[in-house]
Amino acid sequence: MQDTLEHYLDEGNMHDINIISTMGLNDEDIKALQEIEGVEKAYGIQTKDTEAKIGEVEKTIKVIEYNENINTPTIIEGRLPESENECLIDEGYSAYINEESNIGKKIIIENEDVDENNNTIFTKKEFEIVGVVASPIYISKERGTTSVGNGSIDLYIYTKDNIIDINYYTEIGITVKGAKELETNSEKYLKLVNETTEKIKKIKEEREQARYNSIIDEANKKLEDAQKEFDDKKTEAENKIQDAEIKLNNAKTEIENSEIQLENAKKEIEKNTKKANTEFANAENQIKEAENQITTKEKELQEGKTALAIKKEQASSGIQQLENGIQTAQLTIESLQEQKKQLEAVGMDTTQIDLGILQAQDKKQELENQKNQIQSQLQEAEKQIKLRRARTK
Repeated sequence: MQDTLEHYLDEGNMHDINIISTMGLNDEDIKALQEIEGVEKAYGIQTKDTEAKIGEVEKTIKVIEYNENINTPTIIEGRLPESENECLIDEGYSAYINEESNIGKKIIIENEDVDENNNTIFTKKEFEIVGVVASPIYISKERGTTSVGNGSIDLYIYTKDNIIDINYYTEIGITVKGAKELETNSEKYLKLVNETTEKIKKIKEEREQARYNSIIDEANKKLEDAQKEFDDKKTEAENKIQDAEIKLNNAKTEIENSEIQLENAKKEIEKNTKKANTEFANAENQIKEAENQITTKEKELQEGKTALAIKKEQASSGIQQLENGIQTAQLTIESLQEQKKQLEAVGMDTTQIDLGILQAQDKKQELENQKNQIQSQLQEAEKQIKLRRARTK
């Protein structure tokens, strides 16, 4: 039995010393361990306890990434995983539930843990069982305790690398030089392993402090990066606010200038309208006078018609000035609307520009009304000319 056990442990490359750290272990730790006299090899191992569902059964499991160099399990049935969605299952669990084989069943990991960057710990959460294995680190039925689930590990599974996505090792397995040639747990074996263990303990405090410093440095680096990102975004926001304030001040100035232009245009229009009304009144008087004389004075009628044509030309001049005012108002509206779009794009208040747009639209409507009034008067005057001409025939 002892020979069988020795052969089994040697075939599985069972570790002689296993190091576990609550802060995690890294490649620098492995390098430091391999420099210690007596250490043959040191291998980083990643494991993770979690709850999972096998069929409809809830279990607490230990996920172990397969490593052919240390604590290598023995295939009892099936084959090794070939893809990241395949796994090996604990022989002890398979025997406990009295099933000949679990191959082909699904294991679904129920774990939402994330790392410091908010990335999920498990890169895959659903696996197909392709093999049943016995592990040299689990010779007894006990699978150890855990802080997950009911506090006790029900079974373990092996997956391919990169399933547990963390930037540290949970364990380091060490083989001691010459230990494989000695009988496991013999006095010579224990003496050799204990001597190496004592040498490892001498660098324990130094490596713990190095790991602590590494964690602190990494946290400080992330804090600095976050602060820099915050400062950059703050500067960008301040620049946008400053640009928006400049645009707002420019818009205010243009609104004020537009109001002055509109007021001047209004005065000019009022002046032209008054002049046009006077000219229309004079024309009407001439038409009435011509009507009184039209039966006997065809020549005077013709002169009146000529005078009316002149007045119509003057009225047309007034209409042209009104149209110029309308065009000025429209250009002002379009300019203010463009400024409004720019302010809206940076989230600034557009109340003043909206007021300016409304005022310009009111001015434009007022000019159009005056234009329509003059045109109506012209049409009425032409109608009267036609009627009076008919009366002279």
